[in-house]
Amino acid sequence: MPRRILVSLPVGFDKEAIPDGDELDAQEVQQAIARLSPREQRVIRERYFNQDKKSSFFATIGRREGVSGERIRQVEQRAKQRLRALLNRDSSTTSRLP
Repeated sequence: MPRRILVSLPVGFDKEAIPDGDELDAQEVQQAIARLSPREQRVIRERYFNQDKKSSFFATIGRREGVSGERIRQVEQRAKQRLRALLNRDSSTTSRLP
């Protein structure tokens, strides 16, 4: 059965962070993001949930955070790994809609 996601994910969002075969709603995604560190939350939101409908570059976020663009890329990678783990763990312990 193909994977169906009930939340509208922004263009460019790493769909590998979503567990295979599961349905997610916006609340589940937001709860998982809320469990990230404050910096990881800011980076994920700026990169994928930006109100301007376009993602910010690593260097732009880095300037605001006071670190390099490379460091922001590393933070984003770790945040996506943590999201993947959180969503996979949560999906195995919660029931899904048919």
